Amino acid sequence: MNPAVDKMQKKKIPRVFGASFLFLATLVVIGLLFYFVVPPLAKELKQLALQFPSAYLNDINVNYPVFSNESTLDYNNLSDHFKRF
Repeated sequence: MNPAVDKMQKKKIPRVFGASFLFLATLVVIGLLFYFVVPPLAKELKQLALQFPSAYLNDINVNYPVFSNESTLDYNNLSDHFKRF
């Protein structure tokens, strides 16, 4: 920050105002970054979280049909399923 404030000071801008301007400009850039990046990112992450499990399970069922019968397993009667082994 010091080199930029030095350049402003050479252009007859007081050091306090130059430092304040740079500080506020930095805050504005960070604020705009959050304003424009975080909401779309949050929306995409929410969609990923909702679609990932089903897409992943569908991919497993298509690529590994051995496991497709396991998806219809009645999870309330797991002990019956394991007794077969």
